[in-house]
Amino acid sequence: MEGIYSKTDKFKYFSYWYLEQIFGPKNSTGFFGRKKNSLAEKFQERLKQRPKIKTVPVDTYTELSQEDFVKNYLLPGKPVLIKGAAKNWPAVGKWSHHWFAENYPESTQPFVDPATKGYGQTELTFKEIASEIDSGSAKYVKFSNFLHKTPGAEKDFDLSLLEKYKAVKNLPSSKQLFMGGNGTHSTIHAALANVFFVQIYGTKRWLLFPEELTPVINPQVDRQPHFLAQEELLYPDSEENQELFSRFPFQEVIMEAGDFYFNPAFCWHYVENKSISIGIGFRWIPLRAFYRSPLLSAVILMSQYPAAIFRAFQNPRGKFFPKRWP
Repeated sequence: MEGIYSKTDKFKYFSYWYLEQIFGPKNSTGFFGRKKNSLAEKFQERLKQRPKIKTVPVDTYTELSQEDFVKNYLLPGKPVLIKGAAKNWPAVGKWSHHWFAENYPESTQPFVDPATKGYGQTELTFKEIASEIDSGSAKYVKFSNFLHKTPGAEKDFDLSLLEKYKAVKNLPSSKQLFMGGNGTHSTIHAALANVFFVQIYGTKRWLLFPEELTPVINPQVDRQPHFLAQEELLYPDSEENQELFSRFPFQEVIMEAGDFYFNPAFCWHYVENKSISIGIGFRWIPLRAFYRSPLLSAVILMSQYPAAIFRAFQNPRGKFFPKRWP
């Protein structure tokens, strides 16, 4: 990123990151980790010297042809929002947290506390979760494999919309349910997979920033199948981080029921529910991602816990894995 780090800086940073990912951190003070973190701190200080930047909206349409989507968004890896693309799905206007409690009262789901280190989670039934949401709980149903365990629920949405926009060869996709109350959120993270996200109920806000800022965000090395920002940089709205985050080139997405959003692989994002919210994330990996960055892909596939390649071919249900280094 011009003015923040040079090509040489970037090469050094990712070399240390790859090595730490392969060999593992040693109480967060290993040689590779120290070198990587030192570079990231320099990048952050340089960014703080830049002027503050206003958040801008992401590209938004009410209609978008398959050809335009593939050419302008899928292939270059650029986010886009299509308003109302899923408004005719039966789930929209039907699903709510009370609907799940009434129709699947004993189905247990991962109820996650994002404030807990390592994403502490408990297993609660939909009936219990609905009660928690009504009481204002800060916990959040995330990465739920409910749709894989309950195939009949798929009748309430239209998969042809997703197939229309995939348009390239890809690994099997996972379908993940997200449900939370007003103010619940996900911390800053990114992943190898593309995501089609459909908002079913309520309002959701996304803040996005580009892959190019990865050396500034300095993702944790913890063998998860996704990347988390360093613990002190997980929340863009925290007071102590304003000096840095106000220089980030954020884009904003506001989703209402029936909206369809494409979040490309490696796009860093923070998500906040602005009301009681239900959405579905369709996560998929295009094969072209591997030959675009074979070294990064190899590190991700082989060094994470559980191995991403195992998850892709043997367990594509979007199960949530809270465990860190084995």
